[in-house]
Amino acid sequence: MQFKTFVNAVALALFAASVHAKVPAGTYSIVNKVPSSDGLSRAITFNGEGQTVTVSFDDSTASKQWIVEDYDGKAQSISPVDGDGLQCAWGQDVVTVLPAHNYVWTITQNEDDPTTYTIQDGGETVYWGLGATDVNTEVTISGEKTETGEQSWKFVEAQLSV
Repeated sequence: MQFKTFVNAVALALFAASVHAKVPAGTYSIVNKVPSSDGLSRAITFNGEGQTVTVSFDDSTASKQWIVEDYDGKAQSISPVDGDGLQCAWGQDVVTVLPAHNYVWTITQNEDDPTTYTIQDGGETVYWGLGATDVNTEVTISGEKTETGEQSWKFVEAQLSV
């Protein structure tokens, strides 16, 4: 009977870990699940310090590459490859890039599509998302969870061009 209890406990722990899996630390292009109105992939784009993060057509340029680093067992920071000492931060209902100051996010694998993740604040109260399928759309921060895909992101390993 003790063996069965042990096996059940291990199975439950593995299930819980898989449901709340975070993206591994690394360098990525962060692509929205919903393509543009032209059917093309849109990646989060760094526009400079103090600027709002937008999406533009996905390619391997440095402005579309992001470093994800573990902060603790749950939260992670997101920094632009070509923005030394900067991190994604919470602006006025949008994602902005500011000097690093322990700005952290909870990046959680989606249950319905394990190839995608949601990005939320550390307290998991708001979501990164898009309000339109156009390029140059601002990455917004909203407390409303939607089921239409604009809050789902793919983390594609970076293939930085030179």
